[in-house]
Amino acid sequence: MINKNKAIRTAKTFKKLIRLIFCCILLSCIGTHPVKAAASNELSAEISYGYNLITKTDTNSPLTISVTNQGSEFNGTVQVILSAVTTTNSATQAIMLNGYKEKNYMYEKTAHIAADATTDVSLIIPLKYRSNQLRIMIYDEYGNELFNGIKVIESEDYSYYVYAAVFTDSPSVLNYFENTAIYQYNDYTFKSIIISQEDIPQENYALDLFDIIIANQNQLDSLTKEQSKVIDNWVKNGGFLVLVNDANESISWETVIPDEEIRKLNYSYRSYTDWAITYALSSVFMNNLPDFTIFIIALIIYSIIMGPLLYLLLKKLNKRKFFWLCEITASVLFTFLIIILGNSTRLKAPFLNYFKIVTYNEKTIDDSVYFNIRAPFNNEYKLYVDKEYSFKPIFDTVYYDDRNKKFNLNDYNVGISYGEQENTITIKNDVAFTKENFIAEKSEEANSSDYISVNMNLFGDKVSGFVTNYMDYSIENAAILVYNKVIFLDTIPAGSTINLDDMKIYTYNPKFKYGLTNAIANLKTTEKGLIQDGYMLQNQKKSILDFYLEKKFGYYTDKAYLIGFAKDMNQLDLQLDSAYDAYGMTLIEVPVDVDYTCDNLEYTTYVPIKNEEYSSSGDVMYTDEMILTYNLGQNLKDINLYFNDLSYFDDKYYKTFSGHIYFYNRVTTLYDPIDLSQKNIFSHELKPYLNDQNEIVVKYVEHFDEEEKQALLPSLSTIGRVNDVEN
Repeated sequence: MINKNKAIRTAKTFKKLIRLIFCCILLSCIGTHPVKAAASNELSAEISYGYNLITKTDTNSPLTISVTNQGSEFNGTVQVILSAVTTTNSATQAIMLNGYKEKNYMYEKTAHIAADATTDVSLIIPLKYRSNQLRIMIYDEYGNELFNGIKVIESEDYSYYVYAAVFTDSPSVLNYFENTAIYQYNDYTFKSIIISQEDIPQENYALDLFDIIIANQNQLDSLTKEQSKVIDNWVKNGGFLVLVNDANESISWETVIPDEEIRKLNYSYRSYTDWAITYALSSVFMNNLPDFTIFIIALIIYSIIMGPLLYLLLKKLNKRKFFWLCEITASVLFTFLIIILGNSTRLKAPFLNYFKIVTYNEKTIDDSVYFNIRAPFNNEYKLYVDKEYSFKPIFDTVYYDDRNKKFNLNDYNVGISYGEQENTITIKNDVAFTKENFIAEKSEEANSSDYISVNMNLFGDKVSGFVTNYMDYSIENAAILVYNKVIFLDTIPAGSTINLDDMKIYTYNPKFKYGLTNAIANLKTTEKGLIQDGYMLQNQKKSILDFYLEKKFGYYTDKAYLIGFAKDMNQLDLQLDSAYDAYGMTLIEVPVDVDYTCDNLEYTTYVPIKNEEYSSSGDVMYTDEMILTYNLGQNLKDINLYFNDLSYFDDKYYKTFSGHIYFYNRVTTLYDPIDLSQKNIFSHELKPYLNDQNEIVVKYVEHFDEEEKQALLPSLSTIGRVNDVEN
């Protein structure tokens, strides 16, 4: 019987072995099934970049890869891998790498590689400091690698240059700028680059190199619709477009670019803007946070059970020797209980944080989305982006200067693929919860004029007009912002109209936004400094407003903007499949053309400081005595001058000016004390202090107080008659 059972078991084992061998043979055949190989191709690749091979670091640059194929045609992909140095959120890497981490970015585009021909593939790539090597790879449609090579880009590090594109067909204009390719003007070094229509790309961000574009209208009219959109997007993001007259023979840098426009060119602005965006996205906008009340109750119950209750129960049963065993068992049970209670709020998939700025222009609606994506794991994941959005990564600003650094470009952390139906962001090989920041933008035609309308007159300390909200949702934390004036509207209900007449106008300094953004966001704490309900939400709004004011009011403009927050009702619409949860908020923006006139008089809200050394200092008393020159406006006469105290600032470090003011008398060459109890100086009183250019010299005197707070100078405004207007 035993031998019979043994024989049966042997037979079964033999059958299993036969099946195993058969499966192995089958899998081996499947595994070695040849992948279709590409036809024989001999490929080479050359690159051109920037404009006339000129580009600079810390910008996005056009890159053209010219692929020469001496074989048969095929469809494939072209990849470019480049490196950047960024901060790390890994404690180990922070210690080992001094807080910095090398991160590779891959850009990919599908391409049809023609037979026995050269095919151009165009990409827009970011160039970061000290990373000028690119790895270019070409794959066929079956994933076979056909080309792999390293190319070098010579990018300029002259961050203090002002780059100007000259786009004109005027021989005199071209001749002037070609002969003055590099020109020193005051503290600015201009560099001109002659471009043609073929040089202007059809993808956003390709013009990042340029601070200025000098063009004539007929050249702009010759552009395609896509090229015109690229220039419009460039202007929206801070570019300065100058139109020149073909008949103008007195062309020069000084005549083309007014002084007030030159002052707008802040070289550190792009880096600061990127930092402001990443800071605004640093908080988690998540609404589904744990309810700590449940956890507190669980901890109280645990403390009672593990303390007196367990001890008394075991003592009564005369089982005190089991106390430690029971304690360990109860601890394990409560650990599982905490895990179960927190399961609903635990992150299991990638998620997005974002804030949107939606601008309602007269004819278009501009949608700018600032977002980051992160995951609670380090596995590869993808985000599919609507092709209507153009997007680019935002890099952390790091001060890294290792000239001998050699980058490993064999793999990537962030991949950006441009497909025919969708664009894809791929994240891999990174620490869990690493934030990858991006900006995405699109512009569409407005299908109605009934969104938000603003009709507004601002003159002195009086405002009049109406604001109408035609949309089906209310706008919260609403305000109208001028360069140094603000009108608070609080909430604008859906379908309502607000009368602006006689609303209070407050004065602020755009270079000190702390107090103003707190007020708009309604950010408050108790008298003891404790956080109130809603603090986190309001603080997120404040960080967005800080970025917005820096972007819009980094320099003087007479444009006004109605702003406010609208609650999002849907997921972030740039995701094609809405695969990931998205948390954030939307800032509504409406540009407003303000009427600053009344009875042939013109109101100017802000008079800038003319002194170069103080023009960017923020109007602050850095010494006990300051002498400043103001230009009240060369096109005005019969000027009245007003001194406005500031309403919003950080009173921990600053205070309002309360010292003495003196005007320089052009006749006596002495400084006359001025009584500012009424806060205004009439035109007949100003005459001894103005020169032919309507410049006035003001001396401020105030000693530092015991708290060593710096005094914020008053903001100057004027009312005058325009010279070409008849009395």
